[in-house]
Amino acid sequence: MNDVTFKIEAGECVAIIGPSGAGKSTLTRLLVRAADPIDGTIRLEGCPLTEDTLASLRSAVCYVPQHPVLFLGSIRENLRYANPHANIDEMYRATQALQLPAVIDNLPQGLDAPLGPGAASLSGGERQRLALARSLLRKSAAIVLDEATSALDAPTERMVLASLAQFRMHQTMIVVSHRIKSGPGREGQRGPAMRATLSPQALIRRYTHNPPSIARCLMPRIVR
Repeated sequence: MNDVTFKIEAGECVAIIGPSGAGKSTLTRLLVRAADPIDGTIRLEGCPLTEDTLASLRSAVCYVPQHPVLFLGSIRENLRYANPHANIDEMYRATQALQLPAVIDNLPQGLDAPLGPGAASLSGGERQRLALARSLLRKSAAIVLDEATSALDAPTERMVLASLAQFRMHQTMIVVSHRIKSGPGREGQRGPAMRATLSPQALIRRYTHNPPSIARCLMPRIVR
């Protein structure tokens, strides 16, 4: 990945889009310091990430991958992994935002239902939604979604992203996807403030702005 430069303001919702091999996963690994750049600098609030501790960065940034890790315990225990002090009301609001109550209510033990190895009792989309609900219980300043909705159909994906954006209205959200969404959120909803497209060569860095709605995007032009 070469010549990648962009800036995300605190509280922005940003979509980073590109085909397979463009460097999206590499970018997310750099953002959460699963790897460090060989050259160049990534800064958080003006300070290089490498000057901060990993523990501090992990508390500030919540990362949700395409294939989330769910544990052998119950749904309740998996949710509380993000916040051991989360109460039942907070867990309900988080699961409701991801439309999970119907799934949980169909399980014999509800929130206390054991997930088993690999959470095989849930579908791929349900596993992703549970991981996203868990992320809502974190009190992080930013969330990075790395293809975290890839197993969802288009209508469910739009609903999930809208719910996440509303739930995290004042927090920074970075959504990484290989799919170009059909359009921004509805009028009055919080949508991407910037849409950046990665190519195997570089980041597309020029944008146009349509100011009437916060749900409008800064759409990229191709830079050769």
